[in-house]
Amino acid sequence: RKWKRALPNDAGTAIRAWARQGKKVLVLYNKKDNQKIAETLHFHLSKKAKENIALGTTSLLTDAVEQQYDRVVWIAPELTMRAIDYRSGEHARILAARLQNITPKIPLMIVTRSLDLTQQILGVDDTTWYEKVLKERRLLNLPPYTDLVRLTVRDKSMKKALSRAEQVSTMLREALAKNPENRAFGSYQERTPKKSKLFEYYILLSGKLEILSEAYKNLPIDSADIDPQRIV
Repeated sequence: RKWKRALPNDAGTAIRAWARQGKKVLVLYNKKDNQKIAETLHFHLSKKAKENIALGTTSLLTDAVEQQYDRVVWIAPELTMRAIDYRSGEHARILAARLQNITPKIPLMIVTRSLDLTQQILGVDDTTWYEKVLKERRLLNLPPYTDLVRLTVRDKSMKKALSRAEQVSTMLREALAKNPENRAFGSYQERTPKKSKLFEYYILLSGKLEILSEAYKNLPIDSADIDPQRIV
């Protein structure tokens, strides 16, 4: 369901009720700014009840096995599903499975603003999911039907980094011209700049790894990541 507040009333009410009953509740909200969520959950709760709510990001899962939780709540799974990564849906299903395993006898509570998307990714069985994803990846030439390699060019000068990246991109297109199933895309940068003094540009390669590696092995690049999780 849609809501305008930090947390819908029914979800907040359920979590606070569990905390008052002495149940340990793990609340996952995968953003570092949890202040509004915390204020909503702690509203009119005693100090003891507040201690029954563990609110945070996936870093909470590092000790979730040792901790004994009675309920698990995942707020805004669409933050994971909409990540710029062709594996984002896959990551969401893996995370949901990990959360469910914490309380295997009690269903995981999902609180989302994107019900249709959540249903498409988390609300189907494994067979349906695999068939859909494999069909999409076949159409888009993504693994496991092709290999991906992300080449990186770095320099202290943006102008020099861009120039070398464009040079590498041109050389790759020429080298792969006779093999249309092997392609080069870019150069490009990440959407948000890294906190680094170096400027980075990327070239994404798609095709057969043995052909791609032969094409770039002697080019002036700084690194090559095979099947990188993030491609943009």
